[in-house]
Amino acid sequence: MVRAFPQILVMDTEEEMAQVVRFLISKGVDDIAEFVYRLPSVLSYDVESNIKPKLSLLKRVGYEMRQIVEFPGCLSFSLEDVIIPRIAFLLYLGVDASSKRLAIVLACSEDRFCERVASRPTSEFEDFCRDLAEKRGVKRSPGERRKRRRKGRARNSGRAFPTRCRFPISELCSQR
Repeated sequence: MVRAFPQILVMDTEEEMAQVVRFLISKGVDDIAEFVYRLPSVLSYDVESNIKPKLSLLKRVGYEMRQIVEFPGCLSFSLEDVIIPRIAFLLYLGVDASSKRLAIVLACSEDRFCERVASRPTSEFEDFCRDLAEKRGVKRSPGERRKRRRKGRARNSGRAFPTRCRFPISELCSQR
């Protein structure tokens, strides 16, 4: 574990690590040792600003704690750049996000997510992310933050931003 996360050697056990461990146990993580072994950096995450918002969102869209424990790495992804855009896109398409394994939804490239999970062209996801970023008041969409930008794609103007779906996207927008 030290090799995977050397910062653990300088962390304050009581203040930082214990708070995370207590919180995860309170949320239903039975095998905390396995969880931390699979994602050692979780011990450095701030409970209030990092872990709670992610768990809250994932539970609100239907993921059970069991699914989150199967893939602790879901907590390592950016809420703003990865989790919200991908979950919101699936909801926009009418897909029950919680029916898909978290690892499949989050731990793949944008192209693979669009191709295998959403079954839509990447350009449609990028357009959605731009619209979502605009709705949320974010200056740049996640796709625009990446250095690797695809050029020459026509904007898909055929679909309006969703106003109604199984889980109101406006609720995702209010998450922080």
